[in-house]
Amino acid sequence: MANHDKIVAPVEPEEIACERGIVLFDARFWVGILIGSAVGISTGILLAPKSGKRTRRDITNSVKTAATEAQDKLEDVKEDISDGVSAVKEKLSRKAGEAKHEFERVVKKGKSIKEKGQQLIDDIDEDIRQARI
Repeated sequence: MANHDKIVAPVEPEEIACERGIVLFDARFWVGILIGSAVGISTGILLAPKSGKRTRRDITNSVKTAATEAQDKLEDVKEDISDGVSAVKEKLSRKAGEAKHEFERVVKKGKSIKEKGQQLIDDIDEDIRQARI
């Protein structure tokens, strides 16, 4: 079977993302991670035997750290999504080019068949005219 005769199944964006090693999670996953982290950190700090002032300072530092980590994770997710979108665009562009090439090939083949058919009709008409003479 010639290369242009292959039938290619459509590829889902998730498959492209997985091919490139990109794993996209649902936003609920990250919300769960953040809530779990906040609860764990807060519980640990509140149960530690420290003064109120020191505990408040530790809570403030923990919240700032958690916020920074959340921002970093958000940036990572944005980058992963952007990479996934770029991969999908690249694949779609390539497939569109292949489809255009295949369409042009089929049109050219169709024109060739039409010309051969017309030549055959002309030859038959000529043979009929010659037979009448």
